[in-house]
Amino acid sequence: MIEVYLDDAECSNFLEPDRWARECCASYEGVHIQGLKDHYYPADEIATYSFGNSADAAFFTLTWKAV
Repeated sequence: MIEVYLDDAECSNFLEPDRWARECCASYEGVHIQGLKDHYYPADEIATYSFGNSADAAFFTLTWKAV
């Protein structure tokens, strides 16, 4: 399993990349959203998107990660 992380500074709506990955990445396994308000981190939430192969993870990263 390969995981790609997005925080709410990179993406304001975690469901949009989830919907995109379901449609565009055959090995997509789902998303887990974790609240971080109780921790010292610049973002309030972080989403972990899981993939079964590196090609889909790379495609997702190139599409959704801020450059």
